[in-house]
Parts: sequence; structure tokens; C-alpha cells
Amino acid sequence: MKQRLKNGIHEQVLGSRGNLLESTAFLALTTVLSLPVILILIYVAFFQNYVLFIEELLTYILGAFVIIETVMSLILTITFSSSGY
Repeated sequence: MKQRLKNGIHEQVLGSRGNLLESTAFLALTTVLSLPVILILIYVAFFQNYVLFIEELLTYILGAFVIIETVMSLILTITFSSSGY
């Protein structure tokens, strides 16, 4: 649980910094850091035993937000790299 929280905090800090600086490197690193979070969410949702219904529901909601964040990060990375920043 601590590792997932720590990874999420690093991902949020790098993503917001990359957006403010319009830097593709920070946004690409945010995209790379979101992949382990998605893998952990898949494990919790499908392979972990004894999961409460509320925990499963929250995992699906968090997964949706991480996927939206990853797609937006990819779009911003493409936009910033094509605009010459």
C-alpha cells in the first residue's frame, strides 16, 4: 500500500510539473510511472483474494482515473513535442 501511494505521489508531482513547464520529459516519465499503478490495480481487482466490494469498486474508479490521466499525458506529450517546446 505504501509503494502504491509513493508511486502515485511521484506521478502527480512529475505530471503537474511537466504540465506547468510544458516539458515532454516530465510528462513521458509520468506515463511510464502510471504503468506500474495500472498493473497493481489489475492485481487488486482480479487476482487478490478476499477483496471487499467497496475496495473493488474504489479500485475500478481509481483505474478509470489513472487511464484518463495516462491518455491526457500522452496527448499533452504529443502536443508539446509538436509545438517545439
